[in-house]
This record gives sequence, C-alpha cells and structure tokens, in this order.
Amino acid sequence: MTAQVSNISSAKIGGAILCAGYGSRMAPLTDALPKPLLPFLNVPTITYAMAQFMRAGIDKVAFNTHHLADAIPPVVGKLAKTFNIHPIIVHEWELLGSGGGIKGVVDSLGNEYDHVVVMNGDTVLEIDLSEHIQAHIESGADLSLVVRPKVPTQPGRVFLDDEGNITRIRDYKNAAYDSSHVEHDFLGIHIIKRGTMDEIPLEKCDIIDALYSKLVEGNGEGKKIRASLHEGYFVALDTPELLVQESINAMNNPESFADAPFPDPLRPGLYVYRPGTIAGAATVTPPVFIGANVTIGAGAHISPNVVLDGVDISDGTRVENAVIYGAGRIEGEWKDCVSIAGKSVVLK
Repeated sequence: MTAQVSNISSAKIGGAILCAGYGSRMAPLTDALPKPLLPFLNVPTITYAMAQFMRAGIDKVAFNTHHLADAIPPVVGKLAKTFNIHPIIVHEWELLGSGGGIKGVVDSLGNEYDHVVVMNGDTVLEIDLSEHIQAHIESGADLSLVVRPKVPTQPGRVFLDDEGNITRIRDYKNAAYDSSHVEHDFLGIHIIKRGTMDEIPLEKCDIIDALYSKLVEGNGEGKKIRASLHEGYFVALDTPELLVQESINAMNNPESFADAPFPDPLRPGLYVYRPGTIAGAATVTPPVFIGANVTIGAGAHISPNVVLDGVDISDGTRVENAVIYGAGRIEGEWKDCVSIAGKSVVLK
C-alpha cells in the first residue's frame, strides 16, 4: 500500500475505527477472530481502513473494542507503526451500539479536533478521504455520510434528492422527501463536526434513532446533515459468501482494487508469493492467491477461486472455491468453504 498523504486545509482531523461488534453474520469465523481482523486477501481487514487514514494525513485514531477485545490492540499496534498512526484503544465493557460506540471514540479524542472521521473496522474501499473531508468542511455541515448508489446485496435506505440532499434515512423523512428520490447505501463512513455528538448519551443506543433521524427530519436544533457520494471501489464483507466472492472478483480484476497485496502474477490470475513451495506434480488452476506461508504437496489440486495462507497442503489434497487461513496441515477435499484459525463454514 502506497504512502501518499494529502493535506486537508488547516482543520484538525481525528479518526476512529469501530471494532467492537460481534460480527454475527460471519460466525463461526468470528468466534476465532473479531471481524476487523478476519483476513481479506491475506491481510487483516482493518489494514485497509488504517491505510486510508494514513493517506489523508490523519495520525491519531481511536479504536473501540468489546468482542474478543484482547486480540485487537497487538494487531493495531503493529499496523499503527507502519502507518505512522497513534492508536487509542477504547474498551466497551458493555456493547454500546452505533450511538454509544461512536460517542465513546469521538469523546476519547478530546476537544483538539475540529472534525472526526469514523469508519467501520471491516471497511474495504479505495477513497480519497481528504476530498470528502474538504467538501464536508466547505459545506458547513455538522455531519456528512459517505454513500454510494444502492447495489442489490446491500440494504440501502438512504434517499437523496436531485441535489444530493438526504431526505430520508430508514423510515425517518423530511418534508421534501418523495418517492422519486434515489436510494443509496451508507458506507459506514461518518464525518462529524466537533460538538455534533454532545447530546448523545454514552450508553447503548442507535446513532440513527438518537441523532441522524432528527437531523433528517429537521428538528436537530439547526444542525445540518449531508451526503458525500463515493463512486469507487467498495466491498462489504458481511458474510463468508461475500468474503469468497469479493476475493474472486479482486483476483479476476486486480486493476479494480489497487490496494490488493498481490505479487506479480505468474500468469493471469495466479498470484504466488513463493512459487518454490509448490511441488512439481501439483496442479494450480487460477484464479488463485497463495500466500507466503503455504506449502503444497505432490499431486495436490488447487482449483479455481482459492485463497490460501498459513496452511500446509498434503499430497493429493483438493481445494476448490475456498478461502483458508491458519489451518495448519490439511488433507482430503476442501470445497465451497471458508476456514480461518480453526473455525470453518460451508458456503450456502
């Protein structure tokens, strides 16, 4: 990942990454690792969000924790050194939801920041954050939500008029809303002006019910909410099926995601960090991504749509349409599955 850093006017910008949730739609994989640490293309998913903060010149970032909380700080600490970020860990003894969770990380940064950018720990996208932050500052808004046109796999429920104004979130509407307004997906990126969260309690609550609904409906004490449109790469890794599908998409279209940590392909779609660890009698059919900590025995068949790391594949083993990390030595047939750190799920 490149280290280009953008300057954002003279405002002081803090960052926050939400890491506290259970990631229940990823279970049982999230019984082994919190969702932000689940690997996507051989690196912890949280890496991608942290890289975006680095590029925007945001060097102080808060991380909230709850589920498998002890796993987050060691990984974040190592990544923070790489990205020149000062991390603040905010532990939630009780899960506080989106409202209390965001309130906690924003408060942890203190009053020195004019605006705070909040992202989800499982956000994978390519975005010029500095451009969205600058537009937010110039608009005078108290809150900007980064959205994109709705896709079939996402819930949408954020509606914009022809001028890009948010007229409805969920069932909360303002007087300008009508059925012609276009539905969008919220990408989990909030740009929040200092003071906007002051009335939110540090307790379990939903951020839309507690605040965003009021801003949309026009009874938010004069505070302004706006949308910021993102049209670039974004994936939502909500289920094991999406983890596999988005891995396949990235392998088949590497130009779509510049942050994908692929080595130079041996041939189209075949990414191997250490080709010498593949036995000569093994067959490998792309698209396949084989990490640095893999050995593949003689007679093994690695068929299309496979991502591997931290695994030793026995002679004659078959792997197809699978993502496997940290499984140690495997044998037999591994097809249509995800296995991470000892937890496995068969794809639907």
